[in-house]
Amino acid sequence: MKCKGLLSVILLSLSFCLVPWAVYGEIPGFLFEEKPTGMDLYLVRATVNYIMRYPDHFLDIHLFYDGDGWYGQEFLPQGVSTKGKIFILATDNREEIFSSSEEVLLERFQLALEAIYTHIEPITTSIDNDVAAVLYSTKTIPLAYFSEGEYHLLEE
Repeated sequence: MKCKGLLSVILLSLSFCLVPWAVYGEIPGFLFEEKPTGMDLYLVRATVNYIMRYPDHFLDIHLFYDGDGWYGQEFLPQGVSTKGKIFILATDNREEIFSSSEEVLLERFQLALEAIYTHIEPITTSIDNDVAAVLYSTKTIPLAYFSEGEYHLLEE
């Protein structure tokens, strides 16, 4: 009887020693993502403020600080640099701008971009130097872009 009790104590203590090794293992990499910077948090706040200010007719926007110019290479025509700028990826989620003529499309894009800019103005020197933007339809058709103070139409 004493042998069985001693054996169960030994086996139980061994199981307690091995459980932490079996349970913890390696920590998944997604838990070590980088913390957001102050710029990231400010841009998220600006997005929320823009949506709250224009709840009935806002564009679906995503604001990014493009430190290395990747967004410009991905979304804009060649030769348009977004390095060191705030990049605005806007989607016409209600198809209000998409159904307009080219002149009206550029005018509405300009008005929308100026409304967005009011929320990021404190961290920029001017819209012409510090902001680049692209506008897509809900069908992911590129419509227009803004860079260096000029608005341009994009072809599909």
